[in-house]
Amino acid sequence: MDEYLFRVSLEYDWLFKGQKSPVYAVARNEIEVRAYVGEHLKRGATIKSVALLGKRLGMNMYHGKPKRRKN
Repeated sequence: MDEYLFRVSLEYDWLFKGQKSPVYAVARNEIEVRAYVGEHLKRGATIKSVALLGKRLGMNMYHGKPKRRKN
């Protein structure tokens, strides 16, 4: 089964006092990434955008930006 590496950019509440950096996650499609990251977000953060970074080739190896597939 194909898995991809995604970067999830986050928006933060103006009261948020933590580190403001993107989150990286591996999943089969964007819907799964949004669900997984959404349930693990800290209070005051929401998902802004999701970017496809690469396709998983092995345990911890990824290859460039693959061609987009229709889900």
